[in-house]
Amino acid sequence: MNANPPDTRSTNLSLQAEAISLQPQAVVCPKCQHKRTAADAGPAWQCPNCGIAYNKATAQSDAVTHTVVRTAAARGKQETDHGDWDTATPGVVSLSFTGRIGRLRYMAYTWPIMALSAVGMAAAVLGPAHKTAPNVPLIIVVGILWFWLWLRLMALRLHDVNRSGKWLAALLLLPAVLAAVGGGQQMIGLGGGLFWIVALLLNIVPGTDGDNDYGPQPGPNTFLIKVGAALFIAFTAFAVYANIKYMEYVRSGKVQPSATLGNPGLTPSAFIGSWQGDGISLRVGHFADAVLVRLQGGQIVRTAGVLRVLDGNRISIGSVAPVILNVTMPPHVESKLEKVSLDGIELIKTQ
Repeated sequence: MNANPPDTRSTNLSLQAEAISLQPQAVVCPKCQHKRTAADAGPAWQCPNCGIAYNKATAQSDAVTHTVVRTAAARGKQETDHGDWDTATPGVVSLSFTGRIGRLRYMAYTWPIMALSAVGMAAAVLGPAHKTAPNVPLIIVVGILWFWLWLRLMALRLHDVNRSGKWLAALLLLPAVLAAVGGGQQMIGLGGGLFWIVALLLNIVPGTDGDNDYGPQPGPNTFLIKVGAALFIAFTAFAVYANIKYMEYVRSGKVQPSATLGNPGLTPSAFIGSWQGDGISLRVGHFADAVLVRLQGGQIVRTAGVLRVLDGNRISIGSVAPVILNVTMPPHVESKLEKVSLDGIELIKTQ
């Protein structure tokens, strides 16, 4: 029997190994679909083509994922999100100036400041309302905390736009320096106005994407942060509207500042205007905001604050350390001139 010869036409098995790619999967930008290569420069979190941060892109892509695991922290401490891009979020109740916050957190984090404002107003008003002195130590402590928390929020927001919080020191000190070298008291008022303008602008200016000189970006905004920001916007709008309506009401002449805290026949509205006397001057606005300037011991002493009517024929100016004046003669018209006597000194209304 003859053996069949091997079939030379049979398929030969290829022993050549298939090439296996060990290259890591390239990152594709969810926005512009640019495929990142080793030759691309720039940080790993940012697309070199369109410049957007990968974790900020809204488009969906299987090539880029971001899984976040939040590490809990004690109250007032910094929370950290660990994922493809690390983030760190400063706590709402803290005295630290480290970290960054975005625009929504900047608005939502004002609730401790609002709470301190309520405490401060209660401490200043409830005392005189019950015919006792204001709680001066409490007012001072609340005022310092209030101012510190405002500076902290503004500094954290400046960090988010990659700017130093030291600019706040310049914003506060420059008007005082100009006033000291002869710029006048109006420079202090100008500084206060600039401070609040900057505080409002920080609600609008967007932060930088990804890490910057002041640390990683804040974590994603939670539901409570969004609710807090919405309440802040609603409260601010209501406060502006209420202030406008109150000013209109005052200018209508219908308002009569409360006289229940003192002499029913003596009201703050009777002192509205500018008064000049021997070594003393008084200016009172439509909101009972008063400025008293007196010559005492060869020095000029200036007191500013709200004018209130007390028991008998007395008025007080200021809240923290109010100045008490005896109204020797209430405002009246004499020889076609409006006059008033305070502590026995006659003042004439100039405007």
